[in-house]
Amino acid sequence: MSVRSFSLKNNGAFVAKLRVHATHANGKTDSKTTGSFAKGSMKILDLTEYSIFQEGDIVWLEAVVVAGKNRKASERFVYSRYGTDDAKYSVKGTTLSNSLKFEGLCIATLSAPSNNISYSYNYDNIQFEYLKTYPENKSFKECNGICHDRDYWYMTQYGCLWKFPIGTNFSSACKSNTSQKGRHFGDLDYYQGYLFIPKSYDNGSDICVYDANTLTEITYQEFNTIDGKKWDSMGWVAINPRDGKLYTASSGLNDSNPIRVFTIDMNAIRSKSKHFLNYYGTVKLRDENGKVLTRDWMQGGCFDNDNHLYLSNGCPTDWQGGTKYRNMANDEGGISVFRIENNIAKRICHSNQKSGFRFQYDGFRQEPEGLTYWDLDADSRSNSNVKGQLHAIMIDNEDAGSVGTDKLYLKHFRKVVTSNLKITKQPSNLTVTYGNGGTFSVTATSSKTPLRYQWYRCDKNGYNYSIKENSWYTGGSTSTFTVKKTSGEDMNGYVYCCVITDAAGKQVTSNKVTLTVLQPAGALTITTQPKDGSAKKGAFNCVTYTVAVQGGKAPYSYQWQFSRDGVSWGSFGYQEQNYFTVAHAETSGYYRCEIKDATGAKVTSNKAAFKVL
Repeated sequence: MSVRSFSLKNNGAFVAKLRVHATHANGKTDSKTTGSFAKGSMKILDLTEYSIFQEGDIVWLEAVVVAGKNRKASERFVYSRYGTDDAKYSVKGTTLSNSLKFEGLCIATLSAPSNNISYSYNYDNIQFEYLKTYPENKSFKECNGICHDRDYWYMTQYGCLWKFPIGTNFSSACKSNTSQKGRHFGDLDYYQGYLFIPKSYDNGSDICVYDANTLTEITYQEFNTIDGKKWDSMGWVAINPRDGKLYTASSGLNDSNPIRVFTIDMNAIRSKSKHFLNYYGTVKLRDENGKVLTRDWMQGGCFDNDNHLYLSNGCPTDWQGGTKYRNMANDEGGISVFRIENNIAKRICHSNQKSGFRFQYDGFRQEPEGLTYWDLDADSRSNSNVKGQLHAIMIDNEDAGSVGTDKLYLKHFRKVVTSNLKITKQPSNLTVTYGNGGTFSVTATSSKTPLRYQWYRCDKNGYNYSIKENSWYTGGSTSTFTVKKTSGEDMNGYVYCCVITDAAGKQVTSNKVTLTVLQPAGALTITTQPKDGSAKKGAFNCVTYTVAVQGGKAPYSYQWQFSRDGVSWGSFGYQEQNYFTVAHAETSGYYRCEIKDATGAKVTSNKAAFKVL
């Protein structure tokens, strides 16, 4: 028998806890215990909320009697996160003389988690100006979704996944995967090197995870049932880049069928587990006046960089062999922008058919599809026809009853925010002696106050890392930012900048400034940094990285490290050699070396790129 949850009714004269044990396929065991509950109370433990429980585990219940004798159930079940059964138990007696009874299986009546979902916002008074449509009237069968990373566009079709460089003219695909034809790929999103794609088919829906580099499927999680409700259509996912939470829903949105929010277990994805999403909570829609808002035919979703949620919906009135739907080319369809607070997404602006935020479609055979937020106004790599921040797909079903004859229209919009924000005093470079600290400062003015400041450390690849309060830094979110202390070679050459945002949402970025750390005589110092390298895929013993140091106290130990993104690093362990050879060219990324002398002093080299050709 399979179960999704366990429940325990406390009929005893004691305080109890509910504990569930699990034996995994590899023989290892885990358990989860609830909080205490008194006589007359009941606890439910929904196994789907905890990543320690894996599909197919053997699970059983233990009644924990506080300051007394515990009771373990003799029944064994198979865990299924897609099941609807709850194993119901009761316990009675005293602390030392008690008994446990299996009451049977029943349909689980599980409610959504009660986590509060709220975000802070720099501004809400936003609108969008229609710029142009590019490409326009291009044959591109069943184009459903769009997203991006820093360098590429990604698009989904009915059963295909495409990857285009940022400056493409959309006339050809760089890579594609057509192995999943026959399943509907919806509006996708990108997060930490992976593509999250909703996939719908006759018997349910999945969220599939693809490697954004290779466009190969890593894993998937089924959504055949959730809260006992069947998901027969899932058109979109949207991931908030600020907190990594994934938003999705089935085709229609209302208070009975709200947006579902999940946390993402990245380690589970890397291990190819089919349970990498954990149910976090729900979000319901409201219009500008706070009234219940319903949306049918959900098509796309995305977040901007200020926590606003964008949703698109609508369908053609004549579709699939003559089935008639109401015309949604009005307030019922198009693009809506929401702010989220206390599990409510309140609409703050909406597209129209006439001017300004104009997402025009005829409603008969045209329909909105996926959308993405990417600020391309200042990016010289982008195609000259593709500017603005919001990019939304509309398709024209030339034969409304036939799949595969669509024409693609990709519409581009610019976010309109009015303010006169400017920097009146730029920060200056700073030179300090090893171990000491110093301060950077910036001054700005705007008609839209208050101003918000965020300092960043900038690396040579153009990526910025926000400064947090810790033992090294203070004031990272103020106009004056202090480096408390320095660690010599590690921090020498660090580059910083400050992004200032006013109440209207306009942002300006300060000049970049450099921290120079002067080394004391005899300090451990790197004299030779590793250099970038490349090799053809599959090559053996192809590139050697080398470092050299002076000062400190010999002997030296060298620990080489690797990172896919230049942020998260894994180590190979300390060794005596000051060089490292890439054994097999499989994955692009970065290498660096941490050197330690006999006293324990450490320095870390610059990172050097490794590119697989």
